[in-house]
Amino acid sequence: MKYLILTLLTFFTVSTYASSLSIDIGSTKTLYNRFAIPGTDKDRVTLPKGDALTSYRLTGYFDLKSKNQIYFLLAPLETESTFISSKNFEFDKTTFSANTETRVNYKFNSYRLGYLWKWYSSNLKYWTGVVGKIRDAKISVSQGATTKSYDNFGFVPLLAFGFDYQFSPSFSIFSHTDALSASQGSAFDSQLEFRYLLRSFGVSLGKRIFGGGADNDEVYTFAQFDTYYLRLSYFF
Repeated sequence: MKYLILTLLTFFTVSTYASSLSIDIGSTKTLYNRFAIPGTDKDRVTLPKGDALTSYRLTGYFDLKSKNQIYFLLAPLETESTFISSKNFEFDKTTFSANTETRVNYKFNSYRLGYLWKWYSSNLKYWTGVVGKIRDAKISVSQGATTKSYDNFGFVPLLAFGFDYQFSPSFSIFSHTDALSASQGSAFDSQLEFRYLLRSFGVSLGKRIFGGGADNDEVYTFAQFDTYYLRLSYFF
């Protein structure tokens, strides 16, 4: 609920300046989530998939005189998993026991700001761009009274591309992807949605897949999530 409130407050704060704003309400499921801190094979933990959770996103676009756009995204995400490990494992210099109920809280908030170069041709709009992502991540492991947390806050550069194809006055297909892969790790976030447009309003149904991670001596973490969502858009 706190993320819904934050999303709505941000919506009303920036609506004076934006060209369009969208709120997503989705059902997000974990496809996989694996981590080890330090990044050793013997301490690697694989979380159960668990139940789907309700997620929220806010996306905004600001039109420029050049017909390009500035784009921002507010995408909070938190999951909680409970499992029983078949082995002892170390997490950030703390040892956790086998055959004991273990709770993991996983946070992966994403805040992005990008610049999109856009091209237009009859029914089609398409674009490429560069995006700066702030990754606000945290893994917290608990067994009984023992809790250990690892925070990972940093900047991630991404590339963007997408299209919007309008095959009738009221219906279009929209897709957008932010992604980049390097030796230090990878990140990706890709969506496809069908839009119904009515004057200044839009309603969309879509699917999104996103995730990424890093693999080094200090940390190993890779996760992937799948979301089906309803998007409500307003065009100013």
